[in-house]
Amino acid sequence: MRHKQTNRIFALKQISKKLLKDQQMITQIKIEIKIMYSLDHPNIIRLYNHFEDKDHVYLIIEEAPGVTTQFVSMKAKSALPQGPTLR
Repeated sequence: MRHKQTNRIFALKQISKKLLKDQQMITQIKIEIKIMYSLDHPNIIRLYNHFEDKDHVYLIIEEAPGVTTQFVSMKAKSALPQGPTLR
């Protein structure tokens, strides 16, 4: 997605609230969003903004060169994996 005023390209990640609820990850995504806002490192995708509607949470993130739209779509449809860094 391209910002009209700056012409800068961003990625939009769409996450199903139903999926988050079914997998009991509502609290998890809230924590992850808070953490993502605080991170500033060249090897970590940056979160610029987020919003939600009735059915989805949307993350406006830094474009990742070399990552295809299909990959981003697949990641958005799956639950975020739990791992040692997420506990």
